[in-house]
Amino acid sequence: MEREKQQRIEEQRHFHARIQKVQKHYQRSMAQLRAINMKASNRPQAANEDVRMLVDSMIAIWQ
Repeated sequence: MEREKQQRIEEQRHFHARIQKVQKHYQRSMAQLRAINMKASNRPQAANEDVRMLVDSMIAIWQ
């Protein structure tokens, strides 16, 4: 029973660590998105490249 308890505790730690990682990624992504929005009208080509990098980073977090 103690072993099962320790396993559940470890699973919870892993889960919370993953949540923190995703939250940090979300915050960075939102900052990037704000920068893209500011750049879009004046430098659309650069904004387009930034969008591609943002999408790539979003995909990479789930792999």
